[in-house]
Amino acid sequence: MDYSKFMLKPFEQSTYDYLGGIKEFAHNWPNKNKLFDFMILLWDINSELKRIHPDYFERKRQAAICAGLDVDSNGNFSPEIEEIILGGNNTFNVAVIQYLMMHAIPEYPALVATLELQAQELAESFKQTDKPKDRETISNNVKRTTDQRREYEKSIFGGEEVENVRRALYERIERDKIRLRPEDMGAAIDKKQLSHLPDPYGFKKQKPHKETKKQTEILDKSAKAKGIREFNAAEYLRKMKEKAVGNGQ
Repeated sequence: MDYSKFMLKPFEQSTYDYLGGIKEFAHNWPNKNKLFDFMILLWDINSELKRIHPDYFERKRQAAICAGLDVDSNGNFSPEIEEIILGGNNTFNVAVIQYLMMHAIPEYPALVATLELQAQELAESFKQTDKPKDRETISNNVKRTTDQRREYEKSIFGGEEVENVRRALYERIERDKIRLRPEDMGAAIDKKQLSHLPDPYGFKKQKPHKETKKQTEILDKSAKAKGIREFNAAEYLRKMKEKAVGNGQ
């Protein structure tokens, strides 16, 4: 498999060191480095596993095997590893969401905006109305936003994810909502200019000087892979640091 276009290269010590310095990844999971490789092989936007294994859960299994996670004579992973792979470990789920956010995925703020629209439509559905046309319109809007929400989830995860991992995503969304104003999101998504967005990706929480170059490389590569033009990663990070200083972080 060609890793040259990956945001972070698997099976490299520099990748393990970089991820290990981010708080969401600083946990004592079993076979930690192999789990990092599993995460990268499965969720990097340029992973060939998406093409080779269209079925999401088969892709998960193959990513775990490619990462070197051991299976017994019956082809089963250890209970601890299986729990992590199947979304049963909350700290690893949070790490997965952080890794996905590092790709600067445009669907993430779009999902947040869709959730806000869906909440408004659901609120309307509880209001009394005697007009069948109004009820039909509200019903169609709820269905449309629900379908849209599912599509954004699939784009973010690369397939249907289990409830625990989805819950970690929505917990992250709740924390980010203050920074993600709908008017900012809408304009940035329309123009595909992520540099106009506030920081939903957590970079401002990380140590400033040593990691800046690596963060810039990651953001530039992610933006290029997504076909996003007029994205200046260095300027984006500079603004985030200014905001962090202004907020006393």
